[in-house]
Amino acid sequence: MREHHICPGWMAPMLLIPFRYFSARPTQLLRPFIKPGDTVLDMGCGPGFFTIPMAKLTGPEGKVIAADFQQEMLDITKRRAKRRNLSKHITLHRTEADSINLKESVSFILAAHVVHELPDAEVFFNEAFEILKSGGICLIIEPRGHVDNEQWESNMDTACNAGFTIIPTKSRRSSYIQVLAKDDRMQQENKR
Repeated sequence: MREHHICPGWMAPMLLIPFRYFSARPTQLLRPFIKPGDTVLDMGCGPGFFTIPMAKLTGPEGKVIAADFQQEMLDITKRRAKRRNLSKHITLHRTEADSINLKESVSFILAAHVVHELPDAEVFFNEAFEILKSGGICLIIEPRGHVDNEQWESNMDTACNAGFTIIPTKSRRSSYIQVLAKDDRMQQENKR
């Protein structure tokens, strides 16, 4: 296990600055992975920077599970969703310090700037693989300033060991980005 630090709740306003929307373009980033009616997970949702665009993409028939260890972050996400009339299809979920602790299956998982904050990446990737539906996608984004190349590669090896298939993905200058797929057919072939 490695040392980890969680972004504190008092930093929430910094995570919502307008420049971040301009540089991250959350709707554009997520649109290829989320369809109306999907059930999706925003792991480590923080103040809901990605949760709100995810809820707009899933539409009223869909569901976003906004998951975070910090109740303060969930409370901020709740207020932001309510102001935008999106509360009905955003479910708040408080994780354990070392577990997603979710029983519901999802078709898409976003873990943006989260894996480096977790106490055990192996536990996360194993749980993520379990709750992801067959054919589902897990999008991992990590900031280069907090994660070095060695840690990134180690996390991707851990994801593969959990059963994920790496899909070629172009990273950005400021972030590592990786699309991981759950393909049960590949799992069956690997067991032979």
